[in-house]
Amino acid sequence: MNLPDINILDPVECSTSLIVAFADTQSLAMKMAGASWNLWGTESRMVRGALTLQRDSLAEAADQIAARLSHLGVEVPSSPGKIAALSGVVDFTGYRDRHVVRTLRDDHRMMARDLRDALEECADDMATSTILAQRAAAHDAMGHQLDQILCLCGSQSALAPA
Repeated sequence: MNLPDINILDPVECSTSLIVAFADTQSLAMKMAGASWNLWGTESRMVRGALTLQRDSLAEAADQIAARLSHLGVEVPSSPGKIAALSGVVDFTGYRDRHVVRTLRDDHRMMARDLRDALEECADDMATSTILAQRAAAHDAMGHQLDQILCLCGSQSALAPA
């Protein structure tokens, strides 16, 4: 019996995008934790609260992405070394100024852009595309929130050491 030609998703290509999304999500969550633990200054409490909420959201997202990878039969990176090697998120050089918030905002923007690019690769997989689109929108929103925090802190660094 001959089967009709079916446009079958290349699971390796789409899985690679999901693996990178997972690694970036895990890396950014850890980076946010480090930032919230190390911020000082008059506005640090407000910023710490926002970063904690974002970190928690990223942890939930990582679980969702890992579940999708597992469903696709793909091994989820589970060691810090593997995650760091796969991630495009880079470490801070210091924690105690507005640079932290700007860097996290830029990380969100980079991840949203990369997730939108990955949507093309995964267009034939509706479940994966939905996850990627939701994550891109979430990173846009989190980046916008960090922009607002930068505006609230003013041009003088209210996040500098006390």
